[in-house]
Amino acid sequence: MSLNTAIEFFYQKDYEKAQNLLEQELKHNPKNAEGHYYLGLILHQKDSHSKAMIHFQKALEYDPTHTNAAIALSVLYNDLGLYQEGAKIFNQAQKKIKSSPTLSEKAASSPNILSNDPHLNKKFSGKHLELADLYLTYNRFDEALLELKKVLELDSQNLEAALKMAKVTAKKGLYALALEQLKKLKSEHPKNIEIRQALGLVYFSKGNSVAAKEEWSNALGLDPSNKKTRSYLTWSSSANETTLEF
Repeated sequence: MSLNTAIEFFYQKDYEKAQNLLEQELKHNPKNAEGHYYLGLILHQKDSHSKAMIHFQKALEYDPTHTNAAIALSVLYNDLGLYQEGAKIFNQAQKKIKSSPTLSEKAASSPNILSNDPHLNKKFSGKHLELADLYLTYNRFDEALLELKKVLELDSQNLEAALKMAKVTAKKGLYALALEQLKKLKSEHPKNIEIRQALGLVYFSKGNSVAAKEEWSNALGLDPSNKKTRSYLTWSSSANETTLEF
């Protein structure tokens, strides 16, 4: 009962009461993975990183399928600059869930902090964005797109992720879809130079140099000092489509 009450206090942002109840619960039931997870979340918010890490690790020790604890631990590693450790923990958890239908059902039915706490959603979306960038470093576009999709599920207003998704889609040669994504972004952010630059590149890659130059000219009108836009206009007169990169 104290665990459920503690979780209620957590969502009410009464972290002191939640922490006290969680600590009491763990004294009586030290192997309660959910208790360790929520206590880790509170300690992380208080910047008690080493203590939070211990509780996330214990949550995973007592319940290796606790994906939320794995994500929270990977975010914590990331906050501490331990990017490889964070990616390892995150990927291990994902593989365990995907490899077992039973675990997938369990994960789907468990309480999900991701959809309830905007602050943590931002943190988790940042982790997915970093994983996407890591995949892009090795030109693993499909995996990058999956991570970017997760970013937008957690943070629908993340313009950086939406723009990267359109660029990766274009890199895969799916120009029609990339155009659709970029046009939508342009309508939402008409003064964004980078969106217009990317849209011009897609047009140019499709052989529509007129539309490309129009986008770049409009972008230059918004920011006459932008060197990249000016370069695109200069190169477009003689460059092959492989010369211009996103």
